[in-house]
Amino acid sequence: MFNADPGISGRGESRCFWSPRARNPGNGVSPLTENKEHARRRFGFFLFVSGAAAFLVLSLLSLFHNPTSMMDFRTAYCSARCLLKNSDPYNQADVMRIYHAEGDERLTDTDTDRFVVTRNVYLPTEFIVTTPFALLPFYLAEALWVALTIGSFILASYLIWSVGANVAPELNGALICFLLVNAEQVVFYGNPAGLAVGLCVIAAWSLIHERFVSAGILCLAASLALKPHDTVFIWLYFLLAGGAHRRRALQTLAVIAALGAPVVFWVTHISPHWYEEMYASMLAFSVHGGINDPGPAAFVHHGTGVITDLQSVFSVFRDDPFFYNSATYLVCAPMIVVWVLATLRAKRTAAVAWLALAAIVPISMLPLYHRIYDAKIVMLVLPACTLLHHRNGRIGRVALWITTVGFILTGDLPWSTFVSGLIQLRVLTPAQPGPLVSAALAFPLPLALLVMGVFYLWVYVRHTLEPPQRAASSAESLYLRPHSQGSDTEVGREHSLRQLSFALEVSVFRKLILGAAFVCTFATVVTLLRFYVTDVRAGSVDAPVYAANGDMRPPANYREWIYLSTGIDMSYSPKAGMQDHSMFDNVFVNPAAYRSFLATGTWPDKTVMVLEARGAQTKGSINQRGRFQDTEIMGLEVHVKDAARFPAKWAFFDFDSPEKNGTLIPQSAPCYACHA
Repeated sequence: MFNADPGISGRGESRCFWSPRARNPGNGVSPLTENKEHARRRFGFFLFVSGAAAFLVLSLLSLFHNPTSMMDFRTAYCSARCLLKNSDPYNQADVMRIYHAEGDERLTDTDTDRFVVTRNVYLPTEFIVTTPFALLPFYLAEALWVALTIGSFILASYLIWSVGANVAPELNGALICFLLVNAEQVVFYGNPAGLAVGLCVIAAWSLIHERFVSAGILCLAASLALKPHDTVFIWLYFLLAGGAHRRRALQTLAVIAALGAPVVFWVTHISPHWYEEMYASMLAFSVHGGINDPGPAAFVHHGTGVITDLQSVFSVFRDDPFFYNSATYLVCAPMIVVWVLATLRAKRTAAVAWLALAAIVPISMLPLYHRIYDAKIVMLVLPACTLLHHRNGRIGRVALWITTVGFILTGDLPWSTFVSGLIQLRVLTPAQPGPLVSAALAFPLPLALLVMGVFYLWVYVRHTLEPPQRAASSAESLYLRPHSQGSDTEVGREHSLRQLSFALEVSVFRKLILGAAFVCTFATVVTLLRFYVTDVRAGSVDAPVYAANGDMRPPANYREWIYLSTGIDMSYSPKAGMQDHSMFDNVFVNPAAYRSFLATGTWPDKTVMVLEARGAQTKGSINQRGRFQDTEIMGLEVHVKDAARFPAKWAFFDFDSPEKNGTLIPQSAPCYACHA
């Protein structure tokens, strides 16, 4: 495979973990060769500086020319400001008051903007970082946040470039330049991910190379406090790697505990039910058709902020949260298990550390909710890519191609151009897109991250299974060991014992990996078969289902849905409100639509309302006065919102009985004038 320098363990005169002098110990370097090396390095640095300048200019332009900029920072600022005033930072009404008074409310803000700003979905640990900003006026806090985000991201990019600058400065410079030019969303939204990603990359470089360790610990702690689901796997690597790395991970945890415990106590004192309120806000964002819904119904709301998780891929086949969440977890679980086992066994060198991070970073973007600005953390893959490309032929070329495609698909400009083109061509409309458009929007980024993760995980596991004697003798090995001292017999005996011990260790390790992979794969197949045996057209348990002739199938178990109201003698059809007989009507709505309505004030797509008519009885049991509902259903109507099927979005269906399909009521009927 590739050769990590035996004399460089992360601390040394070079910032990278391999160098020309390490590759050619004791050999002189001609002045001409040295000049060429310096020229290549200067050109690579020029590419980095060009990318950093473009990143700075594009980020500032996006802030000044778009009224919706810094939306996520306003959420963090208003919530922290609310906490400072001893108000509930997770209560929408309390945050709204701060937003009106101090949160830079703009005349162009829409209801969706206000909805986003006033719903806090971050853990209380975020206040470790955001509370100091809330002590400042909004405009000053906003400027400081932007400066820290830009500065940390540029510094992180430079450190990643410097890791391999001695062997491939142009390659590193070109990829980092492309990443920076396509990273303005990191700043534009003001999302904590922008700051968290930069700090996490800085921390990884610091801890791997054992330089500025205290600063690295603080950076990693801050990134975990802001966006734990972005950076937890980087922290987990240091915990599993053992030795000094594990000490750094535990010190980071201690810092978070020391700073976070008082903050959590403070939040709990002011808002005892903060977790329930935070969870309700998360559900409000994730309802069917909501802003964070990974399904096709919300693709038009994602815009250029593409969702990276695998749920968006599986939702194209079946838009059911239980299905796409289960399928995603069952795909990602075996890869994470294999990575953990490999990390427990791997040697602790700088080269191995970068390869381990290259394997887990793309995978970490797949099982949980992330957007394209979170995926900028893939810059941590670049050192391993440079190393593989420099040391290997075919594997190195594959690594370069996979990494390049990953960088392109996590870039802002390619997605902006693609989505804008779909909108201009009227292919992407507010209605739910068709299967081909859904696949074009959902598949590229998650699948690119999946391929990247699988590839680097395969390389990583392959290195951990490499025998020590091969590593000591091969120029393509990952680590080197000094030759044993002593007689030939003693050396041969020691070599045989090491070989036998290693063979047994590898055998057990391979069985663990194969066993975990088999269990997870079997569970995945069973789950997928379970869902594909059912009628996929239903989409979800309470979504509208239609027959081939356009009639609507009766909603199943609608009386278990959310009950809205009951009326008596209200006439909505010829079957109800007969003059010689009183009638009750009951209204039910599907639960997913009801939760979305509570969160947004608007009935979402796929809303199904059922109007059930029952006769009114006066005599029965011990009743002496008043009316009660009969057990017989006299009529059934359904009001459904389905933008992909009906031009006016809403439609009515009339059912002769709960067991028969309902027919569409013509658009000319009077009910459309009031209700549609």
